[in-house]
Amino acid sequence: MLACLPASQKHASAFAFIMLKGFLSRFKAPPVPLIVVGTDYLSFQLGASLQKHRQYVVPFFINEDP
Repeated sequence: MLACLPASQKHASAFAFIMLKGFLSRFKAPPVPLIVVGTDYLSFQLGASLQKHRQYVVPFFINEDP
């Protein structure tokens, strides 16, 4: 779509897209904090995969053994 536009319109379209993206990013929901119970390898893998998608944040892990 941008290939058929003149150079000045390409820059204006790109600038408008960047401004719109920045404006819409204000309305994203903040990440949900989750506490993972367990300190083994699988618990850390679960925490890493949850944080990868940036919808969740794992502030800490709790060891289930006293």
